[in-house]
Amino acid sequence: MAKLWYIKLIGYFALLFLYLPIAVVIVMSFNSGRREWEGFSLIWYQRLASNTMLADALINSLKVGLISTVFSTILGVIVAYYLIRTRVSKFFKMLVSLPLYIPDIVLGLSSLSLFVLISFPLSIWSITLAHITFCSAFVALVVSSKLALLDKKVELAAKDLGATDRQTIIGVVLPQLKGAIIAAALLSFTLSFDDYVVASFTGGPGSTTLPVRIYSLVKFGVTPEINALSTILFIAAISIALIVARVDSKAFTR
Repeated sequence: MAKLWYIKLIGYFALLFLYLPIAVVIVMSFNSGRREWEGFSLIWYQRLASNTMLADALINSLKVGLISTVFSTILGVIVAYYLIRTRVSKFFKMLVSLPLYIPDIVLGLSSLSLFVLISFPLSIWSITLAHITFCSAFVALVVSSKLALLDKKVELAAKDLGATDRQTIIGVVLPQLKGAIIAAALLSFTLSFDDYVVASFTGGPGSTTLPVRIYSLVKFGVTPEINALSTILFIAAISIALIVARVDSKAFTR
């Protein structure tokens, strides 16, 4: 019991160390002053709403996130089905999961080298293509984990009843993967929206995403507007995480 209490204490301390800085940022976002607490105010949220530079960066991040989520989800589901329902080599499986382990700086630099080699202009589309590359691997991992748990006999029964391969996939397999696909799509959007390293390498003029813009501003000091923006993003991230956890738990218990 003493050891268990000691482990719990370490866990609580780790949570405090992790979330205390976030709590400070949230509290200071409602401060009427810039540094020391001077009173409750929403002035920095009002100024954030009128900041066109951050608004443009937010729109770019949403565009990249939504487009890359759609295509990475489609590709990831196809790859997951190919990995689980066909015989593939261990080398191919390693290649599919490799983007999960490669450092972001390597992905960003290699994507930049490819775009320069093929003379592809650096823009919001180059960021999107780079994000689709690594987000597809995460989608494939999540979906394949669920697909591996499905009873293949159900698919064989559908084929015995006259269903084609296409009808079996659409009518039998995909409905059972619905929860995992939604969870994977939300995860893909979060990874794309939050990415800084790859976007900083593959972005061009007029395609600055929100993480890149925030980093450029933070280099000159954290302003209360950044605190307000961070609070909004934190609440959004928590909401997405709760949705993913709920959907993911349902997907793996059905």
